[in-house]
Amino acid sequence: MKNYLFSVEGMTCGGCASKVEKALKAQSSTCSVSVDLAQKLVEIKDIDKTAMEIKSAIENSGFKVTSFKGL
Repeated sequence: MKNYLFSVEGMTCGGCASKVEKALKAQSSTCSVSVDLAQKLVEIKDIDKTAMEIKSAIENSGFKVTSFKGL
């Protein structure tokens, strides 16, 4: 299992956080998603997606990933 932490720009409300969470949970291999709106962070555990695939899913939902790292 792969763990990632993404800094996400543009999340301003609970609806934004929910949109990111739904986009990531739609990925069939996603095991868990945690969105911290106050710190603009998204932590995700995924079985087989790469960081770039997850970054694309976040950005396709309308937000900008400013950094990410594997945990």
